This record gives sequence, structure tokens and C-alpha cells, in this order.
Amino acid sequence: MVGWLTKDPYELHTNLQNQDLYDVVFTTERSAVPRCQPGKAKFLPMRASKSLCYYPVRDSCMYDVCIAGTAWPERVDWFRKLVKSYRVSSGNSFFIGPRGDSTVYIS
Repeated sequence: MVGWLTKDPYELHTNLQNQDLYDVVFTTERSAVPRCQPGKAKFLPMRASKSLCYYPVRDSCMYDVCIAGTAWPERVDWFRKLVKSYRVSSGNSFFIGPRGDSTVYIS
């Protein structure tokens, strides 16, 4: 069985405890590989195929920036810097949580 861990390093402690459930572990965090059992983990970054996930840029949008994913504190800090450096409209940028139930507006 293969496990693809997409929440490292934030859930690394739990993932290390559960690595025995898998024959091979893939992680999106390069620094997590040496923390796993020797030979158990491989680095596999997230990617998307242009042929499957291409959306043309529209001239008008409801929001300036939207990131879908968990609003970890480090991500929110990075996002605030992005919004500030690109002068994005206040309150027009946000994170949508993994289940769509935790929205964090950035101003």
C-alpha cells in the first residue's frame, strides 16, 4: 500500500507514527524524507497537468486572490505579505478550508 502525505511538515508527528501502515510513503515535504524509516519515503511534490487543469485568465473576477487549503499560521503570514506587496484590495482575498467550512479573510 502507498501513502501520499500532503500535510507535512504540519502533521509530520502523526505521519511518522502511521508510516508502518504503508509499504512506501510519498511526501510533499523534502525535509520529511530523512525523518522516516530508511528507504521508506520519497519526495513527490504536488503538480498539475495543463491538459487537465488549465483555466484561462479572465478579465474580471470576484476576488483578487483565493487559496484553497488549510490556513496554517505560516501560510497566513506568507499570504499577508503577498497581499501587501501586490496591493490587493482589502478583504478581497481569503483561504478556503479543506472542507469549505473554514474561511479566513486576509486584509
